[in-house]
Amino acid sequence: MMRHSVWVLIVFAAWTGAAPQGFADDVVTGVVPEGAVDLSGTWRCKAVAQVEDSLFAPATDDSAWQSVQAPARWADQKINAEGAPAVVYRRIVKVPAEWQGRRIGISTWFCAGDSLVSVNGQEVDPNGPPNALTADVSSLLHYGQDNLVAVSTTGDGIRELAEAGPPLLGPLGQRRLTRVIRTDLSIPVEPRQLSASLFLPEDGKQLPLVIFAATGHADYSIKDDWRQLNDDLARMGYASLAVVFSKFTSQEFQAVLQYAGALDGVDHSRIALVGAMKATRPVALAAVMDPDVRTVVLVSSARIPEIAQLGERPVLFICGDKEATVPALSAARDMAGVLVGPHDVATLTSSGSGVALLDTSWNGLREALLVWLGKYLRARQ
Repeated sequence: MMRHSVWVLIVFAAWTGAAPQGFADDVVTGVVPEGAVDLSGTWRCKAVAQVEDSLFAPATDDSAWQSVQAPARWADQKINAEGAPAVVYRRIVKVPAEWQGRRIGISTWFCAGDSLVSVNGQEVDPNGPPNALTADVSSLLHYGQDNLVAVSTTGDGIRELAEAGPPLLGPLGQRRLTRVIRTDLSIPVEPRQLSASLFLPEDGKQLPLVIFAATGHADYSIKDDWRQLNDDLARMGYASLAVVFSKFTSQEFQAVLQYAGALDGVDHSRIALVGAMKATRPVALAAVMDPDVRTVVLVSSARIPEIAQLGERPVLFICGDKEATVPALSAARDMAGVLVGPHDVATLTSSGSGVALLDTSWNGLREALLVWLGKYLRARQ
């Protein structure tokens, strides 16, 4: 059995007959909710230093393991995983005898490239998009009898994604997801062009736009690290544009904002700018110059001398509580003290910085951003 760990997918949008908000949709294979077993509920779990095959074996006695409600974040489950980087969950499920002969699937706790879910001690392989990963387990089940489902998780215990659906075991059928269109673009800025990627739900109209700018290793500008978040935002009614800046000059930002003003499907008067690491100051200065920027989100920011020039514009600071690269938490608190508009400091439990927080604190960063956008750049339902 492979010793990988897995993020749990938790539902943010229920199963529907069509994609939300009138957007176009894609049809994928998934477990049909009607008549399926909802795997949300009571599980036994154990924090472990190393994931061993025996933890997934039906013969293993888990009667002394902690009883928790899952899926949920470790903090909500009051799991102390210090020194134990993984948690293994187990649950017995009675499978109806009448399912025999049908295609039966499981859709829970999957993450492409880093997953371990087993049924009756046998690891299963999921297929499909990240928020609809499903495995056919027809040949692994004992029909009319009890079956063991076991899962290992790392990090926060779950990975929250839009339209992920509840964890289910049952007959396979069709489910619908919002169709997200990614378009790779080149934005002209003399004497060069900036690489960018636009994400939006197909058929979306007058969507608020979130523009992302960040630096990564060696202070190079990056955009693909935002991809999962860009996709998630599109499913929730936002357009997003991730840009690789060359020098983070005011000329480049003016060109990007002007280019964004001509994009189809976008409400050009409702823009949020998100900057990370050394992109935070250029993002703040760009917002000062453009009244269409309604709100600013600064991730792992050093002190920005001009921050007060944002006036009454809402500003969100996001940072880890143990960041070593920059003193982001103290800088955020200092800058918040001079702002006159709405502001907040979202502190995540992490030593990561910038886009690395997407790996170490995905749920916390995602939640902070979505709550903030819901207040100050609400997507039209």
